[in-house]
Amino acid sequence: MIAAALAVALVAGLIYLRPGPRLASTATPRPSPTQSVLAGNYSVDYKFISPSVGWALIYDPSAQSARYWVFATTDGAVHWTQQVSGSAPYLNPGGLVILDRNHGFFYLGVELLPGGGVLALKGFTAYASFDGGDTWRVLAPAPVGNTYTDMAFAAEDDWWAMHEGVLFKSRDRGQSWREVALQFDSWEYRVQVLDSRHAWARLRQSGSRQTLSGLAFTVDGGLNWTNANVPRPG
Repeated sequence: MIAAALAVALVAGLIYLRPGPRLASTATPRPSPTQSVLAGNYSVDYKFISPSVGWALIYDPSAQSARYWVFATTDGAVHWTQQVSGSAPYLNPGGLVILDRNHGFFYLGVELLPGGGVLALKGFTAYASFDGGDTWRVLAPAPVGNTYTDMAFAAEDDWWAMHEGVLFKSRDRGQSWREVALQFDSWEYRVQVLDSRHAWARLRQSGSRQTLSGLAFTVDGGLNWTNANVPRPG
């Protein structure tokens, strides 16, 4: 019953992107010379498949027609190219899932896990399956200060969770967590992990008048983070 309900919820949330051009991946990320931020009440998500190749989904629910933009970078966020844009007043996307360099989709609460697993969110509960969806188990609570949506996955036994500058890691598929690093800044982090040492993070800072969005990367397993350039919708 749980599997069937999750399957219906997940399929209903998929909106595919148009295939894009083949992207090269020879560059490495470079620090932004100044803090690069996107100001405004945007919802922003980033997905990278390497230190140099990634995509950004920017959604503006406050606009009259609820605009969205998808950008791509092939040089570690030094430059961004707009690939898709449009209006979607009822979309409210949760983020991006990238299948390969040419295909991906928006999603509403599903995450692919290393080792063939799937993590699905239904209300305030997370379910994990490691057998193709035949059986599901309720996931243990996220570490203190985090929710399930703050989790990211480097390997089957290397899970990360990070929100307000505190990085936690799990070696047992989210059953227990240990604190690894602390960033002394005012950013909220949403991490996407490439491997045990490399990761990108969407940064967010909410104010009384506007919201700031930034981008950072790490090459030492999340101990230190470096600012990167952000795309800007036209």
